Amino acid sequence: MFTRHLLEVVLLRQVYFNSEFEIKSYLKVLLGAILVLNCFLIKLYVDLENQDSIWWAPVLLQDIVLHFYIFLQLAIEWANWGQREQQWQKEQLFMEQFEL
Repeated sequence: MFTRHLLEVVLLRQVYFNSEFEIKSYLKVLLGAILVLNCFLIKLYVDLENQDSIWWAPVLLQDIVLHFYIFLQLAIEWANWGQREQQWQKEQLFMEQFEL
């Protein structure tokens, strides 16, 4: 589980703190590894639920759901990146034109 968190820190740093929103091949590998680990954690959740775990199973389920939510957020950001970049360029031209 902590391996997944370490991979996500690297991924988030590369995606959100670069000047370009560009998903390179090694980031696709990271995304795939995180997704595979998340799917394995679903099996772990089912096993914990079968063992009547009253504490770890809900915590793990919350972690799994939140990580799938992060995947959804990244997909939405990637799909809308072109529009967002155009808006930034328009704002930059407006600021340059009126020297704000």
